[in-house]
Amino acid sequence: MKVKEGPFQGLEVRAANCLMNSRLESIKQVREALITNWVKVLRTKNLGKKSFVQICEWAGVQDPRPSASEKTITTEKTITTAIKMLERNGYTVTRNA
Repeated sequence: MKVKEGPFQGLEVRAANCLMNSRLESIKQVREALITNWVKVLRTKNLGKKSFVQICEWAGVQDPRPSASEKTITTEKTITTAIKMLERNGYTVTRNA
């Protein structure tokens, strides 16, 4: 069900409630929050991935979360660090070539 009037018109009710809970009162404030501090917006109570995507589309902002291809790639350094940590904690680590 969508909101029919008010500052969040056209947005799903759950997403609109999340924005009200985060004290964002206009589309301008929502855009600024998504651009500058989207992590804080994403931590709003009851705001899930689908509602977050709906809010981004409604506000005309590209989803700021990193895509799967942009996420950190495991490097040799991180693997070595993980192996050292495991060995310090008593685990025996063998690596496949």
